Amino acid sequence: MLGLLAIALPTLSIKTSDNTYFRIRGLDPKDISSNYVISDFSFRPSLDLQGGTIQTLSVNLDSFEKDKRKEELEKIKNQIFIRLLQSRISNFEINTLVSVERNEYKLVLKYPDNIDPNLMQVIITPGYIQFYADNSLNVTDNSMDDSAYGNRIASNLSNNDIDSVKLVSDARCYFNEPTTPRNYCLAINFKSTSYDAFKAALYNNPTPTLPLLVVIDGAPIAVQTGGQIFNAASPGTELLVYPVVDDTITATSVLGSLMSSLPLSSSITQDSADKLSPLLNENILLILKISLLSAVVISDILLMFYFKKKGLFAVGASSVFIITNIAVMKMFNLILDVPLIIGFILAYVLFMVVVMNLMYKLRTASKGALEDAELDTHFENHKSEYRNITLMIVAISFVMSYLGTVFSISLFTSFAFGILLGFTIFYVAFPVLLPLIFLKSKKWQIW
Repeated sequence: MLGLLAIALPTLSIKTSDNTYFRIRGLDPKDISSNYVISDFSFRPSLDLQGGTIQTLSVNLDSFEKDKRKEELEKIKNQIFIRLLQSRISNFEINTLVSVERNEYKLVLKYPDNIDPNLMQVIITPGYIQFYADNSLNVTDNSMDDSAYGNRIASNLSNNDIDSVKLVSDARCYFNEPTTPRNYCLAINFKSTSYDAFKAALYNNPTPTLPLLVVIDGAPIAVQTGGQIFNAASPGTELLVYPVVDDTITATSVLGSLMSSLPLSSSITQDSADKLSPLLNENILLILKISLLSAVVISDILLMFYFKKKGLFAVGASSVFIITNIAVMKMFNLILDVPLIIGFILAYVLFMVVVMNLMYKLRTASKGALEDAELDTHFENHKSEYRNITLMIVAISFVMSYLGTVFSISLFTSFAFGILLGFTIFYVAFPVLLPLIFLKSKKWQIW
């Protein structure tokens, strides 16, 4: 529980007398070791609560007829939208801005400040992919100067041959040192119709000494991993590649999004980038923190007033629920937005209604010397009701994650998290703690 509390701690900056800031934050994996795949336990920012950046992108459509340019701009917008999604970048907005008179075709992108500007430049690059194969057997003294990528030659593989690309964590994700693999690399699956081209690239040199090289828009960005071993007779259609970017989930996902999408038909340049204030209010996050904390304190005082000493059980259940939920949501890096907060509040209210209803019935029954069997009956009845509610909400949340809007997905995700964790607390902690408070037959009763 102390570990969860350490993770759940909010980030606070305190200004000292000498105008410096003292920062308090929750526990992260990087505080223990730098070798963990996940380095941070934190909420991802959202536009409505934390703001971000508004970026204008200019699209050059001069090569298209005037009556086709709007249609082409919409296609490019959709491609960028898909690339952003596949890059695990969420809570963004992208719109078009057109001025036919001035021949200006732009994309307006709003996104949180957790996106590196360099990665944004990669996302809007055209994305023409080539695979360079080992050609060392055919290199002569006269041709060495023409070899741009170390005695390699362009193969017949390109974007059109790729079926899918997925992010993987694999012990084979190393270049030349098996003991230090990357946390993340990419698994490229080629289409079955491209099997012969893939095999020809792998064994352009029958005894290859140089790994396949992946080049995007003329820049080498990944190389075949040293840990993948092929069967020469049947190499399959999967290629593991070692990206030459930061070993982070976002940077690696950005490259994966380029590989799994078709090239952009026009060039895009970054124009202005301005700070974007939170959509609701400049200090909305601070206001929400103070408001929610005040509401919890007031509700705890009312519980103690109504249930007297036994109210400490409800206060404890409330605290455990809040700490556990915040810690787990930070561990899963959920987006801290308004729907998530609403879902959390709904789950908390439902959990506390079940707790208070159970305590009320047990308190009423305990006035007549509550027995073990009676306590078990009350608890089992409430457990069954809470279980049925939990299953129903989880089922609805699963459906909404596929069919709902962005708002409903975030709301039902946090609601389902809260219900499941409340259900776990109800099943694990309550059978141990309830007898201590309500059974007078316990010699070691704490009341």
